[in-house]
Amino acid sequence: MYELVGGRSCLVTLDSDHDALHVEAELEAYAPLVTPSSYLVVEDTAVDVYGIDSEFYPNGGPGVAVERFLERDNHFSPDRTYERFMLGMNPGGWLRRI
Repeated sequence: MYELVGGRSCLVTLDSDHDALHVEAELEAYAPLVTPSSYLVVEDTAVDVYGIDSEFYPNGGPGVAVERFLERDNHFSPDRTYERFMLGMNPGGWLRRI
């Protein structure tokens, strides 16, 4: 994967299985590809924030995965400027690489 980025700017968006354990594995795998000042966008964190379809995710959803990831990784910081209109399905999911 790293050879595909080849030193260019890279933004990654995650939007597959929403189980927290799966999203955590994706975060660990893809976070190193994100270049400084770019973003790792985790879609559908609203599953946890608003309790949407929470019965399908006994381990938690993408929002739980983001919280756990940020506890371990200090290269990213949530960028809330993309939530200024309080719309969207990924609150807290815009992670800016520092």
